[in-house]
Amino acid sequence: MSRRRLFTIGAILLPFVLLALLEGALRLAGVAEREPLFVPVDGFTDWHVQNERVAARYFPPDARLPTGLSDVFLPGPPADSTLRLVVQGGSSAAGYPYFYGAAFSRMLALLFENAVPEARIEVINTGLSAVNSYTLLDFAPDIVRLKPHAVLIYAGHNEFYGVLGVGSSQTLGRSPALVNLYLGLQRIHTVRLLERGIRTVMGAFSNPAGPGSAGIERDDARSTLMERMVGEQRIALSSDTYQAGLNQFSHNLERLVQTYTSAGIPVFVSTVASNEGDMPPFENAVEDETAYVSAVRAAVDSASSSTISSALAALSELISAEPDGALAFYARGLIHRRNGRMADARRDFIAARDRDALRFRASSDLNDVIQRTGRLAGATVVDGEGALRAASTEGIIGEQFMLEHLHPNVDGYFVLADAFRRALVKAAADERLSLPPPFRTAIANLTDDHAAVRSWRDNIAATPLDRRYGELRLLQLKGNWPFQEPGVRAFRDTLVARTMVDSLALPVFRGEMSWQEGTSRLSHRYAALEFHAEAVRAARALQMQFPFLPGPNAELGARFAAAGLARRALDYYRRARDIEETPELLVAMGNVHVTLGNGRAAESAFVRALQLEPSHENATIRLAALLAATGRGAQAVEHLERDVETYPDHGRARAILERLTGASPRTP
Repeated sequence: MSRRRLFTIGAILLPFVLLALLEGALRLAGVAEREPLFVPVDGFTDWHVQNERVAARYFPPDARLPTGLSDVFLPGPPADSTLRLVVQGGSSAAGYPYFYGAAFSRMLALLFENAVPEARIEVINTGLSAVNSYTLLDFAPDIVRLKPHAVLIYAGHNEFYGVLGVGSSQTLGRSPALVNLYLGLQRIHTVRLLERGIRTVMGAFSNPAGPGSAGIERDDARSTLMERMVGEQRIALSSDTYQAGLNQFSHNLERLVQTYTSAGIPVFVSTVASNEGDMPPFENAVEDETAYVSAVRAAVDSASSSTISSALAALSELISAEPDGALAFYARGLIHRRNGRMADARRDFIAARDRDALRFRASSDLNDVIQRTGRLAGATVVDGEGALRAASTEGIIGEQFMLEHLHPNVDGYFVLADAFRRALVKAAADERLSLPPPFRTAIANLTDDHAAVRSWRDNIAATPLDRRYGELRLLQLKGNWPFQEPGVRAFRDTLVARTMVDSLALPVFRGEMSWQEGTSRLSHRYAALEFHAEAVRAARALQMQFPFLPGPNAELGARFAAAGLARRALDYYRRARDIEETPELLVAMGNVHVTLGNGRAAESAFVRALQLEPSHENATIRLAALLAATGRGAQAVEHLERDVETYPDHGRARAILERLTGASPRTP
């Protein structure tokens, strides 16, 4: 080969070699690293949790990032004694506005834990507000590495305005292939470094306070994430943008499901539900909004002053003239509902929702994509929307199960959890789920008549604090656009605590107290009042959030013991002991063993407590009481005599010894 040819080849390869060297150097130096989906828990590196900054992959550097439920799990493939499920979706999947025990994922985890108490349950919720199918697909490779037994998906509402969506303020265009290519390139450190440089230069010459599509100032600290994400405010049912959103969802959902099924992971994808009957449309895709709204109001007013038929005729005429208008459909649905024609009302309410041009609520077309694409790609389709509609009194989804336009209340989240439960039970019974031995029969048996299912609803870990916190978040949300006019801030926090729950929920809402502290105080207050069911609920919420800490496990054990549920108490005392063995915990375990009639186990627990701390007076007393109760009075006396001789300040032990012997013990 000639020298000139070698030089040419070298000149061509040199840029690639330099880029490879730069990439290697950046990786070694940890520069421009991509935020991982999962990270070790601070101070507890044996456990992993969703990274609080993972949304930085998609949002601008100065954005306030959404965070998830922070479900912890043990890294690596699940052990045979572990059931691992992963949940994906947006804010509804994460349980907004309550989070924690109100999320349907936590409800499922609780059910499975009650059904198989000896096993470990990991339901890892990766849901985030303001994300859509691009984020779900980007998370998929990390989730595959967890080797879950199944993936549960509840997503679709954010498809237009979620980050990178076709109608979002953070859109990158309408080509799913190009957007996914961009996300793929983000895995290269050199690309991310270059992007940061470009953002820095552009930021120096841009006005960061520019208004959004609704006249919203993007740097307004009072604005909601919902406000900041809207780019294209009016997306008509017949528009190219609407079709682009459907194509985006179909493309990404198909790839998402195939990513899991090709790895042998079953997928359960649910249709999504929204408020049909009690939420008027936000936006009408009509030329003259003022004239259109006036015409609808005139028709509605005529229904109260003349015949209903004339009002319906006027609305039908308006619908023919403005087929993309939503409000006329909604108004006609209200008239049908007032007159008991529920099927007609439901049809019109759905038509109004589908034509709401401010595309926060998923349309029927998006649910059709879920049904069609999910099945074709190999997923099990869960009809969450159908379950909520069937549970609704009038067969119309509204305030009975919805808080506002699309987020369920606690009852609504339970209906969704139950819909997934039914699908998982059927899949387990049909052997479409490859489950470890402890779960194969247990999950398949969780039918409606199972004891754990019958008591499930009453035992969910959504506390009164969580419910009140959710109400406060809802007040804040509804005090802003689109529930108010652009720029209006109707919510003012002048609230005063008038109840015990308020005294905890308000500081948590204001950021003056952590959720952990508030929930722990709630548990202790209910315990002091002997409201055992609520004390257990609060303690369980803590334990589900912090299963790696001994305190929440021991606290839940204590609450179960006080409620007379000794076997459940022992389960959580053992979990606490496996993390950290303390004399106090061993004494508590011994007391439960006494209640259960396990004298030998109780004695072992008390003896072990004294081995750890010989001066533990309570352990001494409990062991002596057990010895006396089992016909070993002489040993009890001898045990107490040794204790008071060694620890003269043990007044309680001395008093018990005097009662047993009828004489004062020797003073050393």
